[in-house]
Amino acid sequence: MDLRHDRYLIVGLGNPGKKYQSTRHNIGFRILDHLATKFGLNFTRQDNYFAAEIELKQSLIILIKPTTFMNLSGKAVADVIKKYGVDFSNVLIVCDDFNLPLGRIRIRSKGSSGGHNGLSSIIESLNSIDFSRLRIGIAGQADIGDAVDFVLSTFDSSEEKQLKLIIEVASNCIEHFIYHGVNSAMNEFNRLLIM
Repeated sequence: MDLRHDRYLIVGLGNPGKKYQSTRHNIGFRILDHLATKFGLNFTRQDNYFAAEIELKQSLIILIKPTTFMNLSGKAVADVIKKYGVDFSNVLIVCDDFNLPLGRIRIRSKGSSGGHNGLSSIIESLNSIDFSRLRIGIAGQADIGDAVDFVLSTFDSSEEKQLKLIIEVASNCIEHFIYHGVNSAMNEFNRLLIM
Protein backbone atom coordinates (compact mmCIF):
# COMPACT_ATOMS: atom_id res chain seq x y z
CA MET A 1 0.00 0.00 0.00
CA ASP A 2 1.37 3.42 -0.99
CA LEU A 3 0.88 5.69 2.01
CA ARG A 4 1.58 8.80 -0.11
CA HIS A 5 -1.82 8.48 -1.76
CA ASP A 6 -5.28 9.36 -0.59
CA ARG A 7 -7.43 6.32 -1.24
CA TYR A 8 -10.99 6.30 -2.55
CA LEU A 9 -13.26 3.27 -2.64
CA ILE A 10 -16.05 3.23 -5.23
CA VAL A 11 -18.42 0.28 -4.79
CA GLY A 12 -20.98 -0.78 -7.38
CA LEU A 13 -23.72 -2.95 -5.92
CA GLY A 14 -25.34 -5.83 -7.75
CA ASN A 15 -25.69 -9.60 -7.86
CA PRO A 16 -23.08 -11.79 -9.59
CA GLY A 17 -23.86 -14.05 -12.53
CA LYS A 18 -25.45 -13.76 -15.98
CA LYS A 19 -28.92 -14.34 -14.51
CA TYR A 20 -28.82 -10.91 -12.85
CA GLN A 21 -26.56 -9.06 -15.28
CA SER A 22 -29.23 -6.87 -16.92
CA THR A 23 -31.57 -6.42 -13.96
CA ARG A 24 -32.47 -3.09 -12.41
CA HIS A 25 -30.76 -4.15 -9.17
CA ASN A 26 -27.42 -4.39 -11.01
CA ILE A 27 -27.16 -0.78 -12.16
CA GLY A 28 -24.22 -0.28 -9.75
CA PHE A 29 -22.24 -3.00 -11.54
CA ARG A 30 -23.04 -1.48 -14.93
CA ILE A 31 -21.85 1.98 -13.90
CA LEU A 32 -18.54 0.62 -12.60
CA ASP A 33 -18.12 -1.41 -15.78
CA HIS A 34 -18.59 1.83 -17.73
CA LEU A 35 -15.98 3.62 -15.61
CA ALA A 36 -13.53 0.75 -16.02
CA THR A 37 -13.97 0.81 -19.80
CA LYS A 38 -13.52 4.59 -19.87
CA PHE A 39 -10.19 4.32 -18.06
CA GLY A 40 -9.03 1.17 -19.83
CA LEU A 41 -9.19 -0.97 -16.68
CA ASN A 42 -9.89 -4.67 -16.24
CA PHE A 43 -11.50 -6.12 -13.14
CA THR A 44 -9.68 -9.02 -11.48
CA ARG A 45 -11.26 -11.55 -9.14
CA GLN A 46 -10.28 -11.19 -5.49
CA ASP A 47 -11.59 -13.09 -2.47
CA ASN A 48 -15.20 -11.87 -2.50
CA TYR A 49 -15.21 -9.08 -5.07
CA PHE A 50 -13.92 -7.97 -8.45
CA ALA A 51 -11.48 -5.05 -8.23
CA ALA A 52 -9.73 -2.53 -10.47
CA GLU A 53 -7.40 0.32 -9.51
CA ILE A 54 -6.39 3.61 -11.10
CA GLU A 55 -4.50 6.70 -10.01
CA LEU A 56 -6.38 9.98 -10.41
CA LYS A 57 -5.52 13.36 -8.88
CA GLN A 58 -2.52 11.71 -7.17
CA SER A 59 -5.00 9.45 -5.37
CA LEU A 60 -5.51 5.72 -5.57
CA ILE A 61 -9.04 4.89 -6.73
CA ILE A 62 -10.26 1.35 -6.00
CA LEU A 63 -13.35 0.14 -7.87
CA ILE A 64 -15.03 -2.99 -6.54
CA LYS A 65 -18.03 -5.14 -7.43
CA PRO A 66 -18.87 -7.51 -4.53
CA THR A 67 -19.54 -11.14 -5.46
CA THR A 68 -21.32 -11.88 -2.18
CA PHE A 69 -24.83 -11.14 -3.51
CA MET A 70 -26.58 -7.94 -2.55
CA ASN A 71 -27.63 -8.90 0.99
CA LEU A 72 -24.02 -9.59 2.05
CA SER A 73 -22.28 -6.70 0.28
CA GLY A 74 -20.97 -5.31 3.57
CA LYS A 75 -18.43 -8.11 3.99
CA ALA A 76 -16.57 -7.20 0.79
CA VAL A 77 -16.72 -3.47 1.52
CA ALA A 78 -15.38 -3.90 5.06
CA ASP A 79 -12.58 -6.17 3.79
CA VAL A 80 -11.40 -3.60 1.22
CA ILE A 81 -11.60 -0.67 3.65
CA LYS A 82 -9.44 -2.63 6.10
CA LYS A 83 -6.98 -3.77 3.41
CA TYR A 84 -6.38 -0.28 1.98
CA GLY A 85 -7.10 1.87 5.03
CA VAL A 86 -9.74 3.93 3.24
CA ASP A 87 -11.42 6.67 5.26
CA PHE A 88 -15.22 6.37 5.37
CA SER A 89 -15.41 9.92 3.92
CA ASN A 90 -13.73 8.59 0.75
CA VAL A 91 -16.18 5.71 0.26
CA LEU A 92 -18.96 5.97 -2.34
CA ILE A 93 -21.57 3.24 -2.79
CA VAL A 94 -23.40 3.17 -6.13
CA CYS A 95 -26.79 1.44 -6.04
CA ASP A 96 -30.31 1.34 -7.46
CA ASP A 97 -33.28 3.09 -5.87
CA PHE A 98 -36.85 2.21 -6.88
CA ASN A 99 -38.16 5.23 -4.94
CA LEU A 100 -36.53 7.48 -7.54
CA PRO A 101 -37.78 7.69 -11.13
CA LEU A 102 -35.54 6.62 -13.98
CA GLY A 103 -33.56 9.72 -14.93
CA ARG A 104 -32.91 10.92 -11.38
CA ILE A 105 -29.75 10.34 -9.37
CA ARG A 106 -29.13 11.35 -5.76
CA ILE A 107 -25.77 11.57 -4.02
CA ARG A 108 -25.64 11.95 -0.24
CA SER A 109 -22.82 12.08 2.31
CA LYS A 110 -24.54 9.70 4.75
CA GLY A 111 -27.91 8.34 5.75
CA SER A 112 -30.04 5.28 6.37
CA SER A 113 -30.35 2.32 4.04
CA GLY A 114 -33.76 3.49 2.81
CA GLY A 115 -34.75 -0.18 2.75
CA HIS A 116 -31.95 -1.17 0.35
CA ASN A 117 -30.54 -4.54 1.44
CA GLY A 118 -27.06 -3.84 0.08
CA LEU A 119 -26.80 -0.57 2.00
CA SER A 120 -28.21 -2.28 5.11
CA SER A 121 -25.47 -4.90 4.93
CA ILE A 122 -22.76 -2.23 4.53
CA ILE A 123 -24.11 -0.17 7.44
CA GLU A 124 -24.15 -3.29 9.62
CA SER A 125 -20.62 -4.36 8.61
CA LEU A 126 -19.12 -0.88 9.08
CA ASN A 127 -21.29 -0.04 12.10
CA SER A 128 -21.69 3.40 10.54
CA ILE A 129 -23.91 5.42 8.21
CA ASP A 130 -21.11 7.91 7.52
CA PHE A 131 -20.26 7.00 3.94
CA SER A 132 -21.49 8.54 0.70
CA ARG A 133 -24.00 6.83 -1.55
CA LEU A 134 -25.05 7.50 -5.12
CA ARG A 135 -28.60 6.26 -5.69
CA ILE A 136 -29.72 5.66 -9.26
CA GLY A 137 -33.45 5.91 -9.94
CA ILE A 138 -34.84 2.76 -11.58
CA ALA A 139 -38.61 3.29 -11.35
CA GLY A 140 -40.25 3.35 -14.78
CA GLN A 141 -43.76 4.27 -15.83
CA ALA A 142 -45.36 0.96 -14.87
CA ASP A 143 -46.59 0.10 -11.37
CA ILE A 144 -43.78 -1.44 -9.32
CA GLY A 145 -45.96 -4.08 -7.63
CA ASP A 146 -43.77 -6.56 -5.72
CA ALA A 147 -40.47 -4.82 -4.92
CA VAL A 148 -38.30 -7.94 -5.18
CA ASP A 149 -39.76 -8.93 -8.54
CA PHE A 150 -39.37 -5.36 -9.77
CA VAL A 151 -35.69 -4.86 -8.88
CA LEU A 152 -34.88 -8.25 -10.42
CA SER A 153 -36.67 -7.34 -13.66
CA THR A 154 -34.89 -5.97 -16.72
CA PHE A 155 -35.22 -2.56 -18.34
CA ASP A 156 -37.35 -2.36 -21.47
CA SER A 157 -35.86 -1.21 -24.78
CA SER A 158 -36.86 2.45 -24.39
CA GLU A 159 -35.47 2.53 -20.84
CA GLU A 160 -32.22 1.00 -22.05
CA LYS A 161 -31.77 3.91 -24.46
CA GLN A 162 -32.23 6.38 -21.61
CA LEU A 163 -29.96 4.29 -19.40
CA LYS A 164 -26.92 4.92 -21.60
CA LEU A 165 -27.04 8.62 -20.73
CA ILE A 166 -27.85 7.91 -17.07
CA ILE A 167 -24.78 5.67 -16.77
CA GLU A 168 -22.62 8.35 -18.40
CA VAL A 169 -23.89 11.08 -16.06
CA ALA A 170 -23.54 8.82 -13.00
CA SER A 171 -19.94 8.11 -14.02
CA ASN A 172 -19.30 11.84 -14.29
CA CYS A 173 -20.79 12.26 -10.82
CA ILE A 174 -18.36 9.69 -9.41
CA GLU A 175 -15.41 11.52 -10.95
CA HIS A 176 -16.76 14.81 -9.57
CA PHE A 177 -16.97 13.20 -6.11
CA ILE A 178 -13.30 12.19 -6.36
CA TYR A 179 -12.05 15.55 -7.63
CA HIS A 180 -14.32 17.98 -5.77
CA GLY A 181 -15.98 16.13 -2.87
CA VAL A 182 -19.49 15.04 -2.03
CA ASN A 183 -20.98 18.48 -1.27
CA SER A 184 -19.99 19.83 -4.67
CA ALA A 185 -21.30 16.67 -6.34
CA MET A 186 -24.63 17.09 -4.53
CA ASN A 187 -24.97 20.66 -5.79
CA GLU A 188 -24.03 19.69 -9.33
CA PHE A 189 -25.96 16.44 -9.88
CA ASN A 190 -28.95 16.13 -7.52
CA ARG A 191 -30.99 18.67 -9.47
CA LEU A 192 -30.59 16.92 -12.83
CA LEU A 193 -33.32 15.09 -14.70
CA ILE A 194 -31.54 12.87 -17.21
CA MET A 195 -33.66 12.33 -20.32
